[in-house]
Amino acid sequence: MPVFDFSDTPKKEEVPQCTYTVYYSSEAAASPEKPMLVLDNSGRAWKHHSCGVFTNQAKRTAFEFKEEDGTISADILRVDARFISLLRWLGENRISVRLSGQNRGDGYAVYKIREVAFGGGTKLSAEDGFLQFMKQRAGDGAGGRGHGGNRGRHEADQSSEPF
Repeated sequence: MPVFDFSDTPKKEEVPQCTYTVYYSSEAAASPEKPMLVLDNSGRAWKHHSCGVFTNQAKRTAFEFKEEDGTISADILRVDARFISLLRWLGENRISVRLSGQNRGDGYAVYKIREVAFGGGTKLSAEDGFLQFMKQRAGDGAGGRGHGGNRGRHEADQSSEPF
């Protein structure tokens, strides 16, 4: 007769913590004043170019900075709605990225994300072209989202690098 051991009960699943609010923007290019996302900088001021990975959003919405003194997590405070799926994908796949941002009163304003090769973060990954393509599609409102786009952009504006 089979005997069941109920002493090994499964652990309760952690409830995912969403730390950010969503905002809607139709900006053609990100800047410190009009960022893609804002990270918490209350514990430390982040470098202009910082490397790390986004966390898996099934647990918590944060970015893990790779610093000299170890890995430090910072919550995502605000996100442009066009980039939510991109951040989820980056977190689920643990893609190493370099953020370009500026420390401001409301947080670390991220205006550029680049994929980097393993290690130091000084060399861009060969796959960075794919990431830039996906960011451009998100920024253009591709995929039927209609949150923005290139409508009404002047020719002089098109020379600036989007996101």
